[in-house]
Amino acid sequence: MTFHKGLSGLLSRYENLFLLSLALIVILIYANTIGSPFIFDSRNNIETNPHIRISKITLNDLAAAAFKSPLKQRPLSNISFALNYYLHGYNVVGFHVVNILIHISTGFLLYFFVKSTFRTPALRSRYGDYLWISFFTTAVWMVHPLQTQSVSYIVQRMNSLCAMFYVLSILFYARFRLSGQQKNKWRLLSGCILAGVLALASKQIAATLPVFIIAYEWYFFRDLELKWLKNQIPLLTGCLLLTAVIALALLGSNPLDGILKGYQGRDFTLTQRLLTEPRVIIFYLSQLLWPHPSRLNLDHDFTLSNSLMDPMTTLFSIFIIAALI
Repeated sequence: MTFHKGLSGLLSRYENLFLLSLALIVILIYANTIGSPFIFDSRNNIETNPHIRISKITLNDLAAAAFKSPLKQRPLSNISFALNYYLHGYNVVGFHVVNILIHISTGFLLYFFVKSTFRTPALRSRYGDYLWISFFTTAVWMVHPLQTQSVSYIVQRMNSLCAMFYVLSILFYARFRLSGQQKNKWRLLSGCILAGVLALASKQIAATLPVFIIAYEWYFFRDLELKWLKNQIPLLTGCLLLTAVIALALLGSNPLDGILKGYQGRDFTLTQRLLTEPRVIIFYLSQLLWPHPSRLNLDHDFTLSNSLMDPMTTLFSIFIIAALI
């Protein structure tokens, strides 16, 4: 316990210095990527996208960049590309610098989120003196090779920008639950909602945020109490309805038709994709533990799953995911 208190005390005392050191390490890691060109989807969404080529910052120009770009469901990401173009044209260095800064910012937010989580009722009595876990969790996340694609592949800013606001939203929620001042609580809750909207405007995966926040509340503040969860059925129903509304807004009045249209030009079916995904998830989870360069690739080539038994690893992967849940 003395060791934990000593290390946590040191980190608390020099917190800003340690975070700055992590930022410098990230900059050194990604310094050799800042000249990487536009490739794959970066060309479509940035290089050949006329709507981000703004010469002045006006509401009309920003709106055109946001909603007339190829992926109009991600307006905030599109605006960020337009602002990059406004500052330096198609010089890729500027685009990469912003991606790196977003990654560093997300790392800092993750640190404060983990730190806040250790102050929740579920953890504070056992891990109140384990501040060093927050630091090393953040360090591993910031320098992990699995982040390479989101940082160095320019268009994947959509992913990292969404992650930044996603983490900011749950950080605000954690602070909201831990705050004892009513006035401050409303500010934090407003910040949580605003950050969630910005995350959704960056990439649609943020639609999972309400469910994640409920799970966070249930685990860290309600001690997995089933009675509380049963009482929240109206709230859970509301979250599902909100997700459905978001899906309808993004996919149109006939979402299934909108999804199926996306497979007309692909060489695999929706069923094959759904069956293959569990194997993809297990592969990525394994990369967290073993991110060897030979296992890292910008464009992985997975053998398609044609049924639960073809290949056998399909069913095996589904069982693993179910067990983890």
